[in-house]
Amino acid sequence: TRQRLALGFEDAAVGSILGPSFAEDAVPAAIATLVDVYLHHRQADENFAAAVIRLGAAPFKRALYPNA
Repeated sequence: TRQRLALGFEDAAVGSILGPSFAEDAVPAAIATLVDVYLHHRQADENFAAAVIRLGAAPFKRALYPNA
């Protein structure tokens, strides 16, 4: 089974699909990568949603798909 990852929030109508799907067993590592990007780029007291809005999807995509 393959899974697609999206960045979206409870107040967003549609999440932003980040790219090609991942094998089901690779999803936890992909989520950890997203969290690592957030922790590296966040500003003081900034939550994940605010960081994604400020940064856009690009740094998350680059981390997930470094050879794209």
